[in-house]
Amino acid sequence: MSHKIKMRFLISYVRLFWIFVIAPAGVHGQYLAGEALDQQALDTQLMVCENMAESSTIGGLLTPVDGQAIRGVWINLFASWWSSCIAEVPHLEEIHNSREAEGLRIISLGNDFRFYTCTEWANLGASYPIIDDRNTAIWSLFGNGAVPRNIIIDSEGIVRYNSIGFNETAIT
Repeated sequence: MSHKIKMRFLISYVRLFWIFVIAPAGVHGQYLAGEALDQQALDTQLMVCENMAESSTIGGLLTPVDGQAIRGVWINLFASWWSSCIAEVPHLEEIHNSREAEGLRIISLGNDFRFYTCTEWANLGASYPIIDDRNTAIWSLFGNGAVPRNIIIDSEGIVRYNSIGFNETAIT
């Protein structure tokens, strides 16, 4: 077996190990469904790059504005180069349009804008806030880098859903 083939096999093995063993088990310090965010997580700053007038924190998104009750925040983690993440944009936009009045806020966080810039990502059809999380301050609270990842936090700051992939039927 050539060195190149051995290296490819090793890389494939490590990827499979990560996907099927490490990723499902979670990594210490990440919030899983049923866990409440601590104050430090709630105070994490959001670096807004599109579709939001001012920056906020995760806790700030859970705060009612103009008397509108907040039922929760849906956080979508994406990579601009991944086709599954791109395919989520119209679905998230539809949910954003149909559920915002009910108090569900949707934000998307990108930590890799190699393929699309933040503005270009919003131009794919996203009117919900796009957050630049290249420092992974928020990303690291909920995931291990696998995308897409979707998290729902209720109005009390409790993670109600945290899953890799886009599964609309599990959320609606």
